[in-house]
Amino acid sequence: YRPRIDMKEGALDAQGFLDIQKYYPFHTGSYFARAEAWLDYIQNPPAFRKAAAVGDEPLLLYMAAHGNIYYLEECMSVYRVMSIGSWSWKNSQDKNRKVTTARKAYEMMRLYDEYTEHRYDCHLDHYQGRMLLFSKQFRELLKPENKPYVRQLSLQKRLFIYLCAAFPFLGKYMDRFM
Repeated sequence: YRPRIDMKEGALDAQGFLDIQKYYPFHTGSYFARAEAWLDYIQNPPAFRKAAAVGDEPLLLYMAAHGNIYYLEECMSVYRVMSIGSWSWKNSQDKNRKVTTARKAYEMMRLYDEYTEHRYDCHLDHYQGRMLLFSKQFRELLKPENKPYVRQLSLQKRLFIYLCAAFPFLGKYMDRFM
């Protein structure tokens, strides 16, 4: 689920970035960073960088923890979602990879929360919910602590989760509905 994010040009503080980061509205080709911060990130990689499945998200998280991020309201790069060979296409083709990526994203955000000494709402419930969904742990998703994540899903997805929790054999059809 990726709602359209309407963003205005300007500075984003760390919490503002975290609030939209789970929908990942930025493209790697449009990043700028101070050389000192980049070198520190490369030479002293934080634990959350090592846990990540990809490289761009932890870089942005690191930069957000060390200062504002400035958003330019211009098209600076284009990502062809689902083009053959792209990360999104590879992830969609391999369901185990999708589960692994979701687990690593949760672990990355958990470690980022520790790195920032819990200063921000890192939306761990969102990352945990995605991990449970892709792992087909439907009964876990229905526990009270996961309700905020489930509530943000479409009615169709919520209904499917309830059906799969009641009738686990339906989980094998998840890819058609999710």
